[in-house]
Amino acid sequence: MAPSTDTPAPKASPEDLWADRLNGLMLTLLGVAFLAGLAFFGWFKIAGPGRGNTDQDVFPWASAPLAFAAMVGLFMIVRGARHLYRSFRA
Repeated sequence: MAPSTDTPAPKASPEDLWADRLNGLMLTLLGVAFLAGLAFFGWFKIAGPGRGNTDQDVFPWASAPLAFAAMVGLFMIVRGARHLYRSFRA
């Protein structure tokens, strides 16, 4: 059997680690801000102006886009947390 030619991955430089940490932090904060905006929009859809009038719905089309946008926000948070975890573990 031939010897392995696999070489270990090079160590990341401190600049790369800090860039990865900043990237993870920004992704996480952007995801949190995104979800906060969605929460406000959802509150506006449920309890905002015009909700006392049963003949009028404020945003009847918004349920599916809200669900998709919430999924995107959660994905950003998870991706950012993963960047942070990997950069501090290295």
